[in-house]
Amino acid sequence: QLPPGSATPSPPNQQPSPPAQSPSSPTALYDSPASRKILEPVMSSSSKEAHQEYRITDYSGIISVDNISVYFTQTVAQVQADLCDQLKLNSKQYWLYREADGDKEKNTQPIAIPLTTWKSLRNQGVAATCKLLLLMNDPKEGSRNSSDVNIWEEVTNEKTLRYGKGADANEVHAATLNQLVRILSSEKDVEISFRRTFLMTYPSFCDHRDILHKLAERYNAPPGTEKADVIKQKITIVLKTWIASEDTLEKDIILNEIQNFVDGMTSGQRELANMLEKEIQKEREKIRNRTDNVTLAAAALTRSGTAVSPNGSLNILTVDEGVVALQLTLQEYEIYQKVKSTEFFNQAWAKAKLHHRCPNLLAMVKNFNDVSRAVTTSVVAEKSVKKRAKIIEKHIAIATKLRELNSFNLLQAFICGLSGFAVNRLKYTRERVSRSHQQALLELEALLSMENSYKVYRATLKSVAPPCIPYLGVYLSDLTFIDEGNPDEYEGLINFSKRTQYSRVIDEINRFRGSAFTSPDHDSKK
Repeated sequence: QLPPGSATPSPPNQQPSPPAQSPSSPTALYDSPASRKILEPVMSSSSKEAHQEYRITDYSGIISVDNISVYFTQTVAQVQADLCDQLKLNSKQYWLYREADGDKEKNTQPIAIPLTTWKSLRNQGVAATCKLLLLMNDPKEGSRNSSDVNIWEEVTNEKTLRYGKGADANEVHAATLNQLVRILSSEKDVEISFRRTFLMTYPSFCDHRDILHKLAERYNAPPGTEKADVIKQKITIVLKTWIASEDTLEKDIILNEIQNFVDGMTSGQRELANMLEKEIQKEREKIRNRTDNVTLAAAALTRSGTAVSPNGSLNILTVDEGVVALQLTLQEYEIYQKVKSTEFFNQAWAKAKLHHRCPNLLAMVKNFNDVSRAVTTSVVAEKSVKKRAKIIEKHIAIATKLRELNSFNLLQAFICGLSGFAVNRLKYTRERVSRSHQQALLELEALLSMENSYKVYRATLKSVAPPCIPYLGVYLSDLTFIDEGNPDEYEGLINFSKRTQYSRVIDEINRFRGSAFTSPDHDSKK
């Protein structure tokens, strides 16, 4: 982390210190009580006073220090530094937050609101009656390798930058954040793949505020720096690409931070600043126009008259399989479009404490499980052997239509629903399924077989054109292998090779986003 008392410029042409690290989530702040210090205001005659006395407490009670005065006209960075100094805490590990009340109806805990370090408490609406929190960032959650050395002062050598070997000799293997940002904004041509990888994966090793802080340092080149104007233009290109490609759950917040950076650009760069402001407005308009309701899965199976629900209130056998497959795919695609690249980092989907990082990915996982379970239930809930066989045949027909739509994730859900133990044990029912349907199911199972790491499926996917919803299980396995087989750091440097591997997998997942599904047969019936 950058030290709270740092005087390096951010945004450009100002002298504030880097903004505070955002909390990973409200609840995560309370997982380790010993890492939080609570500043409770002592009774004050006015909420508009320039300073306030605070009593410091932690999990064990009151800390044995006198009440501490906090001045609201000081920057948060100065307040942080003073507090850490008096409490004998590491100023690089603790950050100041304002506590906001939780939802009383839902009985949720208070929320910690991050404070911008280069603004004063008063300018951020912090009154003398507000409770403050001094919180330690979890080293696994916060920014790592965010050097407190100015980007222009760091020496480039093997201790700060490592390239690969052999065929990868031109690819960055490991580096400090300073070196990565220097390459990102180099006056020379930058590999598009490097820029894309960096902007996609930076949340796995630092915070967006760290990037803006380092870009601000880079922007404010020392007097006499050769090609300083070219570097500023390159930084503008980086920001423009970042604005358009940002794919996180916090995009609106990040756009605000980039806007702060743009506001600080010099008058001589006004044309570039105006261009960036237009890009920001364009992205904000997209956010406003985006629908926010994600429809989950099982309900899709009862849409258009499909009766896969166990109560048997509707009849699946009378509904066209193409309609069912299309409706399921459209609802799945709505969720797939909302999954952010950052949701695939650090195996968040497999760790309960990180589930807040991947809500859309978890929605797809739930969708998969719900559909698979509904398929199985619709078969076993039927008492008649003959009708059970017909329902299995119908599901195989729907699965075949899903294959034609390139809806591989749902296709695998149907296969799992039909090949699970509950259905496989129905010997007499399966014997009544026609040979043509049995053969069709075998071919679909072969397509998505795990054999040789999904070799057949991977080969098939290379020739598939959008629209398509890939089977995510393959990629989650790949990402787990990458995450567990490669350390985050290499000899104290950011392991950028690991992030390059991340980006290749996520690029494959994102390759099919953006192309809408249509059904000529279905349209012709309207």
